[in-house]
Amino acid sequence: MANNQSSKKPNADFNLKEISPSIGVRTGKSHGGITNATDLVETTLFLYVRIVRAEDLPGITGPNTCDPYVDLKVGGLKATTLCCSRNSNPEWNQVFALAKARIQEPTLEILVKDQIPRFGEILGRLSFAVSDIPTRVPSDSSLAPQWYWLEDQKGSGLGRLMLSIWIGTQADEAFPEARHLESTIINAHNVLNTHSKIYLSPRIWCLRVNLIQAQDLLYEDTAENSEIFVQATLGSFTFRRQNEHYRSIGKCSVPVKNADKRLDGAPPSAKWYNLERPNIITEVQNNAKVISKLNMKLSLDGGYHIFDEDPCFSSDLNPTVPRLWRSSVGVFELGILNASGLPAMKIGNRTDAYCVAKYGPKWVRTRTVINSLNPKWNEQYTWDVYDLCTFITIAVFDNGCLHDSAVDARIGKVRINLSEMITNRIYTYSFPLAELQPSGLKKMGEIELAFRFSCPDMANLLKLYLIPKLPRLHFSNPLSRTQLSGLRKQTIMLLSLRMSKAEPALRREVVSYMLDSHESLWSMRRGRADFDRIKAVISGFVALQTQYNKICEWENPTSSLMVCLIIFVLIFEPQIVLPGMLICLILDIILQYQKRPSLLSHVDLQLSRVQAASVDELEEEFDPIPSKFEDRIIRHRYDRLRIVVGRLAAEMAKFVTRVEKLQSFVTWQDPTATFLFMILCLIGGIVTLIVPFQVIISVCFLYLLRHPRFRSPIPTLFENWVSRMPSKLDSMT
Repeated sequence: MANNQSSKKPNADFNLKEISPSIGVRTGKSHGGITNATDLVETTLFLYVRIVRAEDLPGITGPNTCDPYVDLKVGGLKATTLCCSRNSNPEWNQVFALAKARIQEPTLEILVKDQIPRFGEILGRLSFAVSDIPTRVPSDSSLAPQWYWLEDQKGSGLGRLMLSIWIGTQADEAFPEARHLESTIINAHNVLNTHSKIYLSPRIWCLRVNLIQAQDLLYEDTAENSEIFVQATLGSFTFRRQNEHYRSIGKCSVPVKNADKRLDGAPPSAKWYNLERPNIITEVQNNAKVISKLNMKLSLDGGYHIFDEDPCFSSDLNPTVPRLWRSSVGVFELGILNASGLPAMKIGNRTDAYCVAKYGPKWVRTRTVINSLNPKWNEQYTWDVYDLCTFITIAVFDNGCLHDSAVDARIGKVRINLSEMITNRIYTYSFPLAELQPSGLKKMGEIELAFRFSCPDMANLLKLYLIPKLPRLHFSNPLSRTQLSGLRKQTIMLLSLRMSKAEPALRREVVSYMLDSHESLWSMRRGRADFDRIKAVISGFVALQTQYNKICEWENPTSSLMVCLIIFVLIFEPQIVLPGMLICLILDIILQYQKRPSLLSHVDLQLSRVQAASVDELEEEFDPIPSKFEDRIIRHRYDRLRIVVGRLAAEMAKFVTRVEKLQSFVTWQDPTATFLFMILCLIGGIVTLIVPFQVIISVCFLYLLRHPRFRSPIPTLFENWVSRMPSKLDSMT
């Protein structure tokens, strides 16, 4: 009994929980006409102060002899602008924000000070009653700044200060750039790293180099079996055969912009390029007219989708060129509410947490909540959805830039499968943040999210299930698995470089974690999990075999007689075979409706066998290639075995995944697809009831045995549909 309790207790902490937050769409609070920009978050009022500039500030010995800055004070909270050196007419243009619920004092005080150490005097002050500050809603235009006369302690005017002050929500356009008073403990130079931002991934084209032939090459024969090969270099990427020692006999530089841009599989034109010979190559008998040339085809292919994420959890399936994109089928809205129970990531029991969410080319980053293990963000974001069978990824990180840390430590990550959602329904969940480490699975807290998928046109959505997931060029001119893997690695490197140069930067470790850049190798844990999935799939066939044996052995005479009667009816009335099967399938789907999932899929610890994995197995799973073990021979054999078994396990998992996708037609895992499948079964039952059985069988065999001339490289409608169905792979970690 004690063992059972200990095994179930960890699973309870990782359960997905439904919550009932006071989000705007449920409370019905409008706060003076606020639109749906805060529907999926708890509407929070903020006091905003925009400090623009000042004029005619007094100096110690005359104009431009002061170093002015501005202090904002509300009770014990304080914020400071940057200091402008030697300037009586400074310009700051900084925005500050403070949650109104934290204001305990009735007065906001603004002080203009001089930073000269020997004086440190107050140049002027302003005060505002919080109750008199106007409230602005996002539908209004931005509030125009105004001039205010500064006063000293005697009430005399000492220059002017231009500012605007208002009360708004997190939907205000000033919210992303505002410096929150809770972050005043952070160095002013690091404040930018606390802001919320939106990033866009660059468009990645596929550069294809097709080498045809070379002509008039000149080289020195250093060996009888000289090998000539071509090395291609693009930026920091170099492609060549594994040959460490080589000598260049010619090179040419071709601007990428000169390559042919292709949107389909049309072959590019071949061109000759002159090769520049190095100095070590001498002309043959002073014949300077010999010019070495290289014939090749260069093309930029924009019809492919270049994966940056794991293809199993992709959020985008569109090609590079926007005009080849499909029309949008809806909008996904995400409200990032709060997190709770986060671990302390810094000395002093501190965590400076922020969230990153990615869907398609759009990345969003929330503001950093300083020094809180239970941060509240309440930020809402929106994405256009072009394919329902995609995933959105949300991760929580600790901001290391604020204290000059080497990395932004990851706290946890969750994924949401859009195909499992019912359209226009609001989901509010508390997701556990689970992090698998070599020492075992660790819970890193929970994150509360509210989200929905809105679809204005159901016909456009249903049409998605009958078209290929990937662009047409993937089937008419497919890339190999090695090419796709190599392109993905390059894309991740480019994205990491691009995002690390943004302001504020998304560090390389953040991009790597969001995109799952590390390939999955052999794992005893995942191998056992895939074996369990195989047993679950085969168990249905085993049950049919067992039932068949019972009928043959007449263990239940009534059942055996009923089966014999049904067989005789089917023999004499074969026309009802297919309608009967389809009707039974519809009835099974209806019965499965009661067993449909009540929650969206999430990490299933029992399926993933995380709790059953030993420390040694987890160390093997996290062991890099090459292995960290000492013995060289054992390491080489061990790494080779892991690679081979990893490929076998991957192929086995593909088979199981396809069977699970077929099973999901009747399990309501994807409500839209199951409903559509049930309708098609009903239509099929009517058609097969009317059309003669022999005609149906003949048409099916003629279609299956059709000549290759009548076949297309594009997958069939049924294959496209099956590829979009969910599987248990979506719940594995």
